[in-house]
Amino acid sequence: MQRKNYFRSNAEIIVAGRKYSLSLAEQNALVSRLNYWHGEGNPSTWLAVSTFLAVRHKYPNVAEETVLALAALALGVSRDALVGLIRWHENYMRWHDGDETYQILAPTPDVSADAKE
Repeated sequence: MQRKNYFRSNAEIIVAGRKYSLSLAEQNALVSRLNYWHGEGNPSTWLAVSTFLAVRHKYPNVAEETVLALAALALGVSRDALVGLIRWHENYMRWHDGDETYQILAPTPDVSADAKE
């Protein structure tokens, strides 16, 4: 069965004068039985995570915000939507595997600790 694919074009961003890209071929290679689309602009969490990790692997020394921006552009979602998909996936995998240390994104600062001081 062929899965629907909503990757449409090369994704390119420029940050501080440097171009970062994920070609359509690189994007299409990410789609699989587990990495699929629910619909246009609605990737599975597996596909969202795989896209983020593919960009991180391609550009290992680039800031996480740049990786998020390029992966979000490729997926056709906002940066915040992508973060939400990845955070959901992290929580699911912590529950599923029983590994409380499982993490993809850098930890977010605990602002509640600051509020207590």
